[in-house]
Amino acid sequence: MPIVIPDLHGRSDLLHAALEHFADDAEFIFLGDAIDRGPDSRGTVRRLLELSDAGRVTLLRGNHENMLLRAATFDLQAQESGDIRLLAAAREEFLNWQRNGGNTLFREYGLFGPGNIPDDLLEFIARMQLSITTANQYLCTHAAPPVTLERYGSEEMTMMWARPNEGPFALEPGLIGSIHGHTPLGVPTWVGQHLYVDTGAVFSGQLCTVDTDTLETVILRGTPVPGREVLLELASDEAGLVREQTCTFVDV
Repeated sequence: MPIVIPDLHGRSDLLHAALEHFADDAEFIFLGDAIDRGPDSRGTVRRLLELSDAGRVTLLRGNHENMLLRAATFDLQAQESGDIRLLAAAREEFLNWQRNGGNTLFREYGLFGPGNIPDDLLEFIARMQLSITTANQYLCTHAAPPVTLERYGSEEMTMMWARPNEGPFALEPGLIGSIHGHTPLGVPTWVGQHLYVDTGAVFSGQLCTVDTDTLETVILRGTPVPGREVLLELASDEAGLVREQTCTFVDV
């Protein structure tokens, strides 16, 4: 069964640690957010593309890649239609990406905008899909199952942005559970049938991987980097329904 790797955010060193830890022929599911915030988004993208070329990884899209995709899509539509509103939408989406940690990648690649995103980034994003279901019927997506919450406006945006306290979410018949990243938690956490495995690796230096066969989690440890990490703490009842959520800022 494939090994799940959550948000890397430019930590190519932790991706290397995962590849070193598992067998040479291991296959992976990457939950998205390879880019932004961390020191080596470009190297992370390059290595994941190599794994994709070798047929060893399924790439799922995260909200950070989705922001760039939306910026590029709006810009292309604006060029084709001449609609200035689409051009404004492209610029706003690009600025939103920069505000959410994109400036680190922006500096790595040099100046670019929604109309000239680097080719390797576009190729990487083009290979990404929204979800995959494992052989043992676990759904993997970036943030949430394919449901539509009003605040996000669409199924796709809910899958990119929803938080654990907004669930548990409905799963399609036949699915046993689901696995997600996106929300940094101190430890891998179950909420109902949903397993959240983002441990804030970009700052904490701790990357949580999951064997989709056994659901065994392995924490791979690297070097913490200076930053202000946001960790959510969830308090759930016996049914896994989140009753309370607190947010802690941790200087690392």
